[in-house]
Amino acid sequence: MNEESIVPAGFSYRTIRRRVQSSVAESMDWLHNPAYVQVEASTSVDTSEPCDTEVVVAESDMLNLATDESECSGGTCDFVTDNCSYDCSYSDDTDNCSPGSESLSYDHVDVDDDDNSHSDDAHKPEAAPVVINVALTEWALQHDIPRSALRSLLAVLKPFHPELPLDPRTLLKTPTSYELKTLAGGQGKYYHFGISAGITLEKCPDSPSCLLLQFNVDGLPLFKSSSTELWPILCYVRRSQLDPFVVGLYCGKGKPADIFEYLDDFVKDLSKVLAEGITQNGIHRHVELDCFVCDAPARAYLKNVKTFSGYYGCDKCTQEGEYVDGKVTFPLTNAPLRTDADFENRINEEHHRGPTPLSSLNIGLVTGFAIDYMHLVCLGVVRRMVNFWLRGPIHKDIDRAGRLPGNAVATVSSRLMSLSDAVPREFARKPRTLNEIDRWKATEFRQLLLYTGPVVFAGILSATVFNHFMLLSVGILLLCDPVFCCEYNQYAHDLLTAFVEQSAEIYGPGFLVFNVHCLVHLAAEVQLHGNLDNFSAFRFENFLKQLKQMVKKAHLPLPQIVRRIGEKSAAEKSYNKCISDFGGIHLSGEHYNGPVPAELVGARQFSQLRKPGMTIALNDKDCCVLNDHAQPHIVQNILLHNGSHFLVCQSFRRVSDLFNQPLPSSGVRIYKVSRLHASHTVIAFSENTQKCAFLPLPTTDSVSNRTAEFAVLPLLHGHH
Repeated sequence: MNEESIVPAGFSYRTIRRRVQSSVAESMDWLHNPAYVQVEASTSVDTSEPCDTEVVVAESDMLNLATDESECSGGTCDFVTDNCSYDCSYSDDTDNCSPGSESLSYDHVDVDDDDNSHSDDAHKPEAAPVVINVALTEWALQHDIPRSALRSLLAVLKPFHPELPLDPRTLLKTPTSYELKTLAGGQGKYYHFGISAGITLEKCPDSPSCLLLQFNVDGLPLFKSSSTELWPILCYVRRSQLDPFVVGLYCGKGKPADIFEYLDDFVKDLSKVLAEGITQNGIHRHVELDCFVCDAPARAYLKNVKTFSGYYGCDKCTQEGEYVDGKVTFPLTNAPLRTDADFENRINEEHHRGPTPLSSLNIGLVTGFAIDYMHLVCLGVVRRMVNFWLRGPIHKDIDRAGRLPGNAVATVSSRLMSLSDAVPREFARKPRTLNEIDRWKATEFRQLLLYTGPVVFAGILSATVFNHFMLLSVGILLLCDPVFCCEYNQYAHDLLTAFVEQSAEIYGPGFLVFNVHCLVHLAAEVQLHGNLDNFSAFRFENFLKQLKQMVKKAHLPLPQIVRRIGEKSAAEKSYNKCISDFGGIHLSGEHYNGPVPAELVGARQFSQLRKPGMTIALNDKDCCVLNDHAQPHIVQNILLHNGSHFLVCQSFRRVSDLFNQPLPSSGVRIYKVSRLHASHTVIAFSENTQKCAFLPLPTTDSVSNRTAEFAVLPLLHGHH
């Protein structure tokens, strides 16, 4: 079988996967009909034969070549011997893997050829094939195929694709030797991948001229029955197409005991990159440190200062905490601020525990450590408030927060569940009841604060408590919005400061712990680093989950992760050579049902439009958008005409404010809407088109018993 017939470049990943599966199925059919098999003996190359290349393996600090459980088959553990290595090259020339000369008749549009699309194949680009080696590698890594299963599949495919190896490690280019550094005390080992190794300049923006790097350090327990932890150093290049990647990785009992030894390789590497920049394939880029994005304990660990529970635990101001109700609180909102110079000179000695290895870098140790709102606001303040409403003291005073009655909790839970089918697909999780609050994730608390909270708590909380909640909701909303975070930065600061000051009266003085206090510093952080999602830990936390899934068993977890990361890196390099990413807007679900305005007769009609971070579809939960004038509309059709995209919409007859405190909601593009106009309007889709959550309000039409009013709330994030 000719591998050039498998998958042309430029197709969606679903198409690639389907055609590889089809190729495998076809090969299986040939296996049962050997009379039709034609394999030229001259092209057969057994890459499993040993070669003369010697693999040099270091002593005890080098990788133990015993593989993890997933690499064992039939009771025999497959590992690369000291005298053999496998050739993972394939026969085709990478110079022939560039896209073909034919192009689409319209720019930056990819009409998906998936199962629910009726696109004409004539509009597909002609391009070079993806070799089966690369496609199988992508498939195996994407679906975490066990090595034993992959070995069996390769054995089946080998007679029909002689260029394939028999060993899965050859296919995946599994690293076989590297040095693991044992830290002092012998309690853990460290491996340094490097900063430059994780950066592909072709995927980085041309502007600004320098790369802005963010780093994250956090502890990750591996097993419930063991104290073994991972402490990865992660890096992310702002405004790039790159995912976070691992710079260094420690694995041991608890966190590294010696911070200087743990960060030694990282500090040297970062110093070199900051001084010399990065050069790849003739491209040179300067590098700057944007910030460290860590939770409060990790920030204190890296800077070697007092933790958030200490009297001088705030890393942004010099306020001395007060001990109230068994915890340290910070009641002041205007304490003197710390500066980088004061930190370097250790002016406030009570704040420091000792020197930090990061002081050798030319970075600000106050301004260079951003406050992460995922931990501070979502998992900190919002979770604390909800737990207070569920488990706090009982108060009859309506001006104070307290435990909600059982029927009120049931009503809120019922409202949340009624929104499950209405939240857009960009939300990672659907709303859950308050009974499961102990299992809620950070994204669910963010969803409650910015989207569902103003809907489900209205009429349940007292006016005083609800308006206080809205101070936090609107303040964080303004700082999350890429435009409002600059235009209304001072107003957002005033709202959050008012929230902190009123918290002592509504929740009691013991409520003003570190997380609540640090709300007064958030607006200043946004002035330095952009909107809150520019420096949040959400992207890093998502990557930590992937890192943990690389460990298949308790024995030698660090080598397992190093091998998996090496395989992924090799696959990305091969895949990028042979696949051209057309990017831009993707259309699917072609139909002929209308409506189509007279001026766009002949336009192609689709049921779904996708772009990075947003999907618009002709269903109840993904059809609401704002036009250029910030007016809400419901999309009834998606058109492609002369290379441009248009949305056929209906507007609302009634548009009003959803809330009026602390400001009319229309000022932040949040509305209460009802009753659609019968006529249609056309919106030209652009980068400014904003998708909205379209949530039913807990009111019903007395005649039809259906929801009569809806809340429209713009989506602030690409993935919720």
